[in-house]
Amino acid sequence: MDHIKRLKEMVPDVKVIKAIRIGNDAGIQSKKIKKTVNEFRNLADHILMDSFHPSKYGGTGKTLDLDTTKSFSSMPGFILSGGLDHLNIREAIRSIRPFGIDVSSRLESSPGKKDHRLVKGFIEAARAAVEEEAV
Repeated sequence: MDHIKRLKEMVPDVKVIKAIRIGNDAGIQSKKIKKTVNEFRNLADHILMDSFHPSKYGGTGKTLDLDTTKSFSSMPGFILSGGLDHLNIREAIRSIRPFGIDVSSRLESSPGKKDHRLVKGFIEAARAAVEEEAV
């Protein structure tokens, strides 16, 4: 936490995103997750929730359990990540209504190479979900 405080003091205009990785046992760990979120919500400008992998930080393509994140969806600046693609983004937007989304590996044809067809499908599905919410 001190590193975030120092960063904000050094560069007050920078926006800080704190990533929190959530495992499959999120139901068991919900108190710990809430404690972590509460510790950082006043320091970071945004909280990003991503799926946990024991040896990787992001980019696993592993879908985050949406039920776990629902309790945080009303939090200002909440960013959803973790295995989002054109098949699940509509439900994620409908049920979570995040401030933002982070997407990458599920839209790749190979590591680091975006598949333009998948990106287009994802954007179309996300836009459709947002438009449905506006009605």
